[in-house]
Amino acid sequence: MLKKSFAIFAATLLLISSFLTLSNVKADTISPAVTQEESVTDLFSKANKYVTLKGKFFVLDKTAENLFTNSEIEKINTQISQTNKMLAETYSAENAKKIVEVNHSNNTVLIDPDNQDNYQNVEALTRSRYHQGVNSVSVHWNYILIKIKKSTLNNIKNGSIGAAGYLAGKFKNIYIAIAASAIVGVLSANSIKGGMWFRVHTYVYTALEGWGWQ
Repeated sequence: MLKKSFAIFAATLLLISSFLTLSNVKADTISPAVTQEESVTDLFSKANKYVTLKGKFFVLDKTAENLFTNSEIEKINTQISQTNKMLAETYSAENAKKIVEVNHSNNTVLIDPDNQDNYQNVEALTRSRYHQGVNSVSVHWNYILIKIKKSTLNNIKNGSIGAAGYLAGKFKNIYIAIAASAIVGVLSANSIKGGMWFRVHTYVYTALEGWGWQ
């Protein structure tokens, strides 16, 4: 009887041990890119108020060093460096004729809009749901907001102009082709009722974060 009880006890311990081992393995091996992206998104959201435009480039406030880990600071600075590199190329002599508006009040850089006055007032045009819209690229430290007016969208959709070529003429970025592919995908699945906006992020991997009507 004693031997039987001991055998049952030992088997129970073995079963518990095996369950714990499998649980640990499962927890350690779950590290999908989506989880990584969500983690970085949360980090950048928290860091947003510490990143500002100084002159024509983005910088991280030194107070952030006491609020984030070294690893987090490295991720934030990597994103800032990537965006600043793109801006430096946009500000270069090759693109000197472009209209560039550095807006320190909302920490954005507006690149080559068709009409700056229309851009400033576009948010107030709410009498009808759809508008012709404007063409512009607004660079934030951790994402790019692309606005394309209706007539340009129609030209992209019917193949008169290429999305990648159009964007390359607006700003310099190694992720243009990916952003263009995402935009073309949206256009192919929707009728063009007005101008549209596209929000693209370039951390972890480049992706279309969202889109809507101007």
